[in-house]
Amino acid sequence: MSCTCPTAGGAQAYNDLLGGRVDMVFGNIPEALRLSREGQVRPLAVTGAARSPQAPEVPAMAEFLPGYEINSWGGVLGPAGIQPAIVERIGKVGREAVESAEVRRRYEEAGATVWWTPPAGLAEFRCENETRFAPLVRASGARVE
Repeated sequence: MSCTCPTAGGAQAYNDLLGGRVDMVFGNIPEALRLSREGQVRPLAVTGAARSPQAPEVPAMAEFLPGYEINSWGGVLGPAGIQPAIVERIGKVGREAVESAEVRRRYEEAGATVWWTPPAGLAEFRCENETRFAPLVRASGARVE
């Protein structure tokens, strides 16, 4: 069995999978669901703590490996020293967007889960993730370039 090692991104990983160069990838659910619905890949598990509402037929990895949970996430970031008024405005507009029915519907159709957190909450969440995964990154020998 082969696995996809660091690539230029998800698109390359899926190209390798579809081209038969690797046997599996860990990818983001929107692209995986699209390819699955097109019959090009077979989903094996989601990496969140529970099954995804967008694909309840796909088991959660935690069903096989209790305690397993890895979620991808995205956030809006700005340069260090950004003015607090700008951060506040971006936060307000961002919250309005993710709370709108249209944005939620589009994310959910793509297989993603939408959640909003204030800037301080995002900073804390990011720090928790970095702390949680730092031992794995160090053990892997990975380097950020």
